[in-house]
Amino acid sequence: MIKMSKQAMGWAHRILGTGIALIVSIPAWAVTMESLEFSSLPGDRTEIRMKFDGTPPDPSGYTIEQPARIVLDLPGVTSGLAEKHHNLGIGNARRMSVISTKDRTRAIVNLTTLVGYEADVSGNMLVLLVVAIDRTFLQTSHTYIGLDRCFCLLILVRLDFYFGCL
Repeated sequence: MIKMSKQAMGWAHRILGTGIALIVSIPAWAVTMESLEFSSLPGDRTEIRMKFDGTPPDPSGYTIEQPARIVLDLPGVTSGLAEKHHNLGIGNARRMSVISTKDRTRAIVNLTTLVGYEADVSGNMLVLLVVAIDRTFLQTSHTYIGLDRCFCLLILVRLDFYFGCL
Protein backbone atom coordinates (compact mmCIF):
# COMPACT_ATOMS: atom_id res chain seq x y z
CA MET A 1 0.00 0.00 0.00
CA ILE A 2 1.29 3.46 -0.92
CA LYS A 3 1.53 5.93 1.93
CA MET A 4 0.86 9.60 1.16
CA SER A 5 1.08 12.68 3.30
CA LYS A 6 -2.14 14.58 3.96
CA GLN A 7 -0.94 17.39 1.68
CA ALA A 8 -0.20 14.97 -1.19
CA MET A 9 -3.57 13.29 -0.62
CA GLY A 10 -5.31 16.69 -0.79
CA TRP A 11 -3.61 17.51 -4.11
CA ALA A 12 -4.49 14.09 -5.52
CA HIS A 13 -8.18 14.66 -4.66
CA ARG A 14 -8.15 18.13 -6.24
CA ILE A 15 -6.56 16.89 -9.47
CA LEU A 16 -8.91 13.92 -9.68
CA GLY A 17 -11.95 16.14 -8.95
CA THR A 18 -10.92 18.69 -11.59
CA GLY A 19 -10.35 15.95 -14.17
CA ILE A 20 -13.76 14.41 -13.52
CA ALA A 21 -15.44 17.83 -13.66
CA LEU A 22 -13.83 18.55 -17.04
CA ILE A 23 -14.81 15.19 -18.49
CA VAL A 24 -18.40 15.54 -17.28
CA SER A 25 -18.75 19.17 -18.44
CA ILE A 26 -17.47 18.70 -22.01
CA PRO A 27 -20.60 16.94 -23.34
CA ALA A 28 -22.78 19.58 -21.67
CA TRP A 29 -21.52 22.40 -23.89
CA ALA A 30 -20.33 20.57 -27.00
CA VAL A 31 -23.13 20.68 -29.56
CA THR A 32 -22.94 19.58 -33.19
CA MET A 33 -24.80 21.23 -36.09
CA GLU A 34 -26.42 18.32 -37.94
CA SER A 35 -28.36 19.87 -40.83
CA LEU A 36 -29.56 23.03 -42.59
CA GLU A 37 -32.89 23.75 -44.24
CA PHE A 38 -33.75 26.85 -46.29
CA SER A 39 -37.13 28.23 -47.28
CA SER A 40 -38.55 31.33 -48.87
CA LEU A 41 -41.25 33.24 -46.99
CA PRO A 42 -43.67 35.91 -48.21
CA GLY A 43 -42.29 39.44 -48.36
CA ASP A 44 -38.86 38.46 -49.72
CA ARG A 45 -37.84 36.89 -46.40
CA THR A 46 -35.67 33.80 -46.04
CA GLU A 47 -35.80 31.30 -43.19
CA ILE A 48 -32.70 29.23 -42.41
CA ARG A 49 -33.24 26.40 -39.92
CA MET A 50 -30.14 24.90 -38.30
CA LYS A 51 -30.65 21.59 -36.48
CA PHE A 52 -28.31 20.49 -33.66
CA ASP A 53 -27.87 17.32 -31.63
CA GLY A 54 -28.67 19.32 -28.48
CA THR A 55 -29.72 22.81 -27.45
CA PRO A 56 -27.55 25.33 -29.32
CA PRO A 57 -26.19 28.41 -27.56
CA ASP A 58 -27.65 31.85 -28.19
CA PRO A 59 -25.63 33.16 -31.12
CA SER A 60 -23.75 36.43 -31.11
CA GLY A 61 -24.03 38.14 -34.45
CA TYR A 62 -23.22 41.16 -36.52
CA THR A 63 -23.60 42.43 -40.07
CA ILE A 64 -21.07 43.59 -42.65
CA GLU A 65 -22.06 46.22 -45.21
CA GLN A 66 -19.51 45.56 -47.98
CA PRO A 67 -19.89 42.81 -49.04
CA ALA A 68 -23.35 42.45 -47.48
CA ARG A 69 -23.26 39.64 -44.91
CA ILE A 70 -24.82 38.38 -41.70
CA VAL A 71 -22.34 36.64 -39.39
CA LEU A 72 -23.35 34.42 -36.44
CA ASP A 73 -20.86 33.02 -33.94
CA LEU A 74 -21.88 29.86 -32.09
CA PRO A 75 -19.51 29.15 -29.19
CA GLY A 76 -19.03 25.50 -28.22
CA VAL A 77 -20.53 24.25 -31.51
CA THR A 78 -18.92 21.99 -34.09
CA SER A 79 -20.16 21.43 -37.60
CA GLY A 80 -21.26 17.95 -38.59
CA LEU A 81 -22.23 19.14 -42.08
CA ALA A 82 -20.70 17.39 -45.09
CA GLU A 83 -20.00 20.69 -46.88
CA LYS A 84 -18.92 24.15 -45.72
CA HIS A 85 -20.70 26.15 -48.45
CA HIS A 86 -24.41 26.00 -49.29
CA ASN A 87 -26.03 27.87 -52.19
CA LEU A 88 -29.35 29.36 -51.09
CA GLY A 89 -30.45 31.37 -54.13
CA ILE A 90 -33.56 32.52 -52.27
CA GLY A 91 -34.46 36.19 -52.54
CA ASN A 92 -31.77 38.37 -50.99
CA ALA A 93 -29.89 35.45 -49.35
CA ARG A 94 -27.41 34.03 -51.86
CA ARG A 95 -25.08 31.62 -50.03
CA MET A 96 -24.30 30.35 -46.53
CA SER A 97 -20.91 29.17 -45.28
CA VAL A 98 -20.48 27.21 -42.03
CA ILE A 99 -16.92 27.10 -40.71
CA SER A 100 -15.74 25.49 -37.45
CA THR A 101 -12.70 26.17 -35.31
CA LYS A 102 -11.71 24.40 -32.11
CA ASP A 103 -14.01 26.50 -29.89
CA ARG A 104 -16.85 27.75 -32.11
CA THR A 105 -18.67 27.61 -35.42
CA ARG A 106 -19.30 30.66 -37.58
CA ALA A 107 -22.26 30.86 -39.97
CA ILE A 108 -21.93 33.50 -42.70
CA VAL A 109 -24.87 34.42 -44.93
CA ASN A 110 -23.93 36.30 -48.12
CA LEU A 111 -26.61 38.78 -49.20
CA THR A 112 -27.35 40.85 -52.27
CA THR A 113 -28.30 43.83 -50.09
CA LEU A 114 -27.75 44.26 -46.37
CA VAL A 115 -30.96 43.79 -44.35
CA GLY A 116 -31.86 42.94 -40.78
CA TYR A 117 -32.24 39.51 -39.25
CA GLU A 118 -33.71 37.62 -36.29
CA ALA A 119 -32.09 34.59 -34.63
CA ASP A 120 -34.15 32.45 -32.24
CA VAL A 121 -33.29 29.22 -30.44
CA SER A 122 -36.14 26.76 -30.00
CA GLY A 123 -35.29 23.31 -28.64
CA ASN A 124 -32.52 21.87 -30.78
CA MET A 125 -33.16 24.35 -33.63
CA LEU A 126 -31.69 27.76 -34.36
CA VAL A 127 -33.91 29.69 -36.76
CA LEU A 128 -32.36 32.59 -38.66
CA LEU A 129 -34.88 34.85 -40.36
CA VAL A 130 -33.39 37.16 -42.98
CA VAL A 131 -35.89 39.99 -43.22
CA ALA A 132 -36.52 42.27 -46.15
CA ILE A 133 -37.45 45.90 -45.67
CA ASP A 134 -39.81 47.45 -48.20
CA ARG A 135 -38.10 50.68 -49.28
CA THR A 136 -41.36 52.20 -50.58
CA PHE A 137 -43.01 51.73 -47.19
CA LEU A 138 -40.04 53.25 -45.42
CA GLN A 139 -39.79 56.26 -47.76
CA THR A 140 -43.49 57.14 -47.39
CA SER A 141 -44.02 56.19 -43.75
CA HIS A 142 -40.79 56.99 -41.90
CA THR A 143 -38.30 59.82 -41.71
CA TYR A 144 -34.70 58.75 -41.99
CA ILE A 145 -31.28 60.28 -42.51
CA GLY A 146 -29.16 59.31 -45.53
CA LEU A 147 -25.51 58.60 -44.81
CA ASP A 148 -23.79 58.30 -48.18
CA ARG A 149 -25.58 55.29 -49.74
CA CYS A 150 -26.50 53.75 -46.39
CA PHE A 151 -29.77 54.63 -44.65
CA CYS A 152 -29.55 53.50 -41.05
CA LEU A 153 -32.89 52.76 -39.51
CA LEU A 154 -34.24 51.70 -36.19
CA ILE A 155 -37.73 50.29 -36.74
CA LEU A 156 -40.20 48.91 -34.26
CA VAL A 157 -41.93 45.95 -35.91
CA ARG A 158 -44.05 43.47 -33.96
CA LEU A 159 -42.37 44.71 -30.77
CA ASP A 160 -39.01 43.49 -32.10
CA PHE A 161 -36.18 45.84 -32.97
CA TYR A 162 -34.39 45.52 -36.27
CA PHE A 163 -31.31 47.47 -37.27
CA GLY A 164 -30.39 47.51 -40.89
CA CYS A 165 -28.68 49.51 -43.58
CA LEU A 166 -30.30 49.81 -46.99
